Amino acid sequence: LDCITRDGLLLDVATVMTTSRVRVKELFGKDLPDGKSVFTVKFEVKDVDDLASIRKKLLNIRDVVGSRRGQN
Repeated sequence: LDCITRDGLLLDVATVMTTSRVRVKELFGKDLPDGKSVFTVKFEVKDVDDLASIRKKLLNIRDVVGSRRGQN
């Protein structure tokens, strides 16, 4: 996830994952220069529709500005 850095952002991401009832394998956040952050979230989904639904919820978090699908 590409984000604008702010307090509570990690909690917001974790909350979305918890309420979506997905199994999180890894959740990692890193501050970058210029007030930006990047989060890596690895999780299990049932299918592509499930992935799309969770991605939409993550992108609806305030200050999340983008996402990319990674490798398995």
